[in-house]
This record gives sequence, C-alpha cells and structure tokens, in this order.
Amino acid sequence: MKAFRVAEANLCVYLHPSESKNILQALRQQLSSLILKYDDRFNGVVLAHYDTKIQNKTARLMGSLTPYFGVRLRTKLLLFSPKPGMLLGKLSRATH
Repeated sequence: MKAFRVAEANLCVYLHPSESKNILQALRQQLSSLILKYDDRFNGVVLAHYDTKIQNKTARLMGSLTPYFGVRLRTKLLLFSPKPGMLLGKLSRATH
C-alpha cells in the first residue's frame, strides 16, 4: 500500500463576479488554497491538483444576499494519506 494516491474530485467552487473574466484561473487559485492542508473529504493532505475541467457552461448563484456563483468542476488531486502502521521509508544511517 502506498501513502500517495490520486483521487478524482467533483467539486462546486464559489467565485465572486469580479473573477468571472478568467474563471479557470480563479478556480485554480481556489484549488491551490487546498494544497498542503488536510481535507476530510479526501482523507488526506492535498499535494497538487491537475487536469481541472469545468463541468457545465452555466453557473448557479448562491442566493439573493451574496453575489457569489458556483461552478462545478472535475479535477485530479495528488494526496498524501498514510495509514497507521504503514512504512514510509527507511533510515539508512543515523548520526549524532
């Protein structure tokens, strides 16, 4: 069993209308905020994201009081998710 794995994620990311000029760049910035943080949804630490694709061409507004709109996307995540008792590596020489 390996501590690193790739997971496909279907997410809805909420963006401010000011970010609507370059939606893909705004989505990548939001995804980058997950890097090096543990996420319960994926049961691991997100190390990288790639192959991000917008699922549909329309977006859904959050509600009447907030101007944010939700964009559904699919992306691949590289995760670090070791299990208890898993050997992560070998120490070949220890010095003081």
